[in-house]
Amino acid sequence: MTPEALEDARISYPLNRVLVVCSDGDIVGGTASDALELTVCGPAVVPVGRATLTGVLPTHRGRRLATALLTRQVQELRLAGEMLAIATTSVPGLVNAAGYAPVSRAAAVELHPRNLSLATRERRGTIRVLESDELPALLPDIFERHRRQQPGQILRRPGFWATWFLDRPLYRIGNGPRFCVIYQDDEGVPQGYLTYRLSPEDLREQPVGELVIEDLITVTAEARRALWAYASTFTQARTVRAPNVSPCEPLRWLFDDPRGLRTTGVRDFLWLRILDVESALSARAYGGQGRLVIEVHDRQIVESTGCYELTVAPGAVACEATRAQPDVVLDIDGLAAAYLGDTSMLTLAAAGRARECWPGALARADGFFRYGPPPWTVTDW
Repeated sequence: MTPEALEDARISYPLNRVLVVCSDGDIVGGTASDALELTVCGPAVVPVGRATLTGVLPTHRGRRLATALLTRQVQELRLAGEMLAIATTSVPGLVNAAGYAPVSRAAAVELHPRNLSLATRERRGTIRVLESDELPALLPDIFERHRRQQPGQILRRPGFWATWFLDRPLYRIGNGPRFCVIYQDDEGVPQGYLTYRLSPEDLREQPVGELVIEDLITVTAEARRALWAYASTFTQARTVRAPNVSPCEPLRWLFDDPRGLRTTGVRDFLWLRILDVESALSARAYGGQGRLVIEVHDRQIVESTGCYELTVAPGAVACEATRAQPDVVLDIDGLAAAYLGDTSMLTLAAAGRARECWPGALARADGFFRYGPPPWTVTDW
């Protein structure tokens, strides 16, 4: 833990939301949380608790301390009035044991600019390279407008941006300095930005080995097409690589030959834990109308176990506990997996994670939960 890392942590993390495990007076494990916002289906912006900084010393692993910390954390967040908790993780088993489920995915893609041609040459608006001192005045506003319409995106607070603009080497995606271009529509309104890094190679033969996309954030589809065109026609680079785009990115339809684009991986990204079923189900929009009764089982927050009646009418959503017979039955992590629409109820049933109480109930539930654009999360921590 360097002085630089401590300085960055003090910008971002409130100490009054920290849990630790001590042994003989020494801290041997801990976790923390802070308050953020998540965009859900609707789109609607809801408050969430974000779990972060979870770790246990190697000398104390294998004792389920991290699981105990995360379980205690979700229980305390529930008592504090939070409806949802979110996390990213390198150890999925830990958050899964606390009732979390993956709710958004990140696709990694790669393309070779010299072998691609765009399917359309239509160009509108303008693209401009920004100086580094222009970024703080422009990028946060574009991201804020984007995240309010994209399910799965989370709030970037001033503390996040302060650390992001410092551009610490530890947090960089790719090597080298950050470059940024902005897209402005025909009225001059900024509607998207692209930040990237260039990996140099041989100055004469191959000046740029790789262009690595860091942030590709857009408010309009037109801005997204224009910024992808900018990156994919950067012929000085042998390869353009983006480690995190939506699995439903329309990129393959921008080129005459979609085989020039390669998906190199898809991984889980954002994990979500439902803390208050009634509040969480009431907070989002749905693709169906009528009544659906869901039986939920929760091993960590036993008060959540029970049946919930979800009622959806034009312009109105309500959810409350009920003693009515259920239509579908699933665990709390299964409900979380379906919450943003990335995983269907039918898929959960095929994996033995959901059960219907009458023929067709799961398909009906799927029609409720699949709504709006698929979730995508770009902010890591």
